[in-house]
Amino acid sequence: MIALLPLPAAAAPTVTLLEAGAEPRAPLRYALAPGQERRTLQTDADTTITVGGLLPDPPPSHATRRLVLTAALEGERLRLRVVEASSETVPAPPRPPRVPPGALAGSWCEIPVGPTGPTGDAVWHLSAGLPPEAEDALRVASALLVPLPEAAVGPGARWQVHDTVRIGPLALTVDTVWTLQAAGAQGLALTARATATAPEGSAFEEGGLTGTVEALTLSARNAVTLGPGEWLGAREGTSTVQGQVQGRKGILSFHLDLDVAQTQRLTP
Repeated sequence: MIALLPLPAAAAPTVTLLEAGAEPRAPLRYALAPGQERRTLQTDADTTITVGGLLPDPPPSHATRRLVLTAALEGERLRLRVVEASSETVPAPPRPPRVPPGALAGSWCEIPVGPTGPTGDAVWHLSAGLPPEAEDALRVASALLVPLPEAAVGPGARWQVHDTVRIGPLALTVDTVWTLQAAGAQGLALTARATATAPEGSAFEEGGLTGTVEALTLSARNAVTLGPGEWLGAREGTSTVQGQVQGRKGILSFHLDLDVAQTQRLTP
């Protein structure tokens, strides 16, 4: 399953206010108070790969990944823990995954946070026996926090977050524009639109095929609600990835077209 979800950069994301929104305005802040959230994150991805040349096209696949998470504030760090993890791909891949999905349970991370969200990179602590690449499957959880602007804002406010996205082994720069739909005693209602492009020449690997990126773009939309005292809240989103890759497998060369459509839901 190709990951399509935002991952934290090496430092806190850059937040730029674009519009302050309507009056009345007030600062948006996370409540730095004890408490614990339990959420289920489910992603469903439909992947189609077309290979030109002498190689057959892999069959279209549907993959479902599920993580059950808890989030609790400890001092100035938010601790996320994976309680349950599962994944299923149809048809089954020719080789079993290097990281069995269930083995992710018990892994946890700490994220330095402040009143406006993440202030640094998440540090993951993997369950015993997991290889380092297991962190890629988990960082989707630490990317769920919404960075908030410093300034006072009102309905219609917009701010841009400059961060990083990973699609399998690819690292992309992504710009997300968040819009404040409503704020009040019940919390925040937000929407987001994200766009990203992989640098030409980036390395690509998927299903035993390796190559370099000729063009790759990602677009995503999310709707998020954050209740009082919540860090994760609830969300629904969709994303698409389309790209072209030039590569080789053994002595054979190929041109690969990639098309991925994904949905994401975070629920209590």
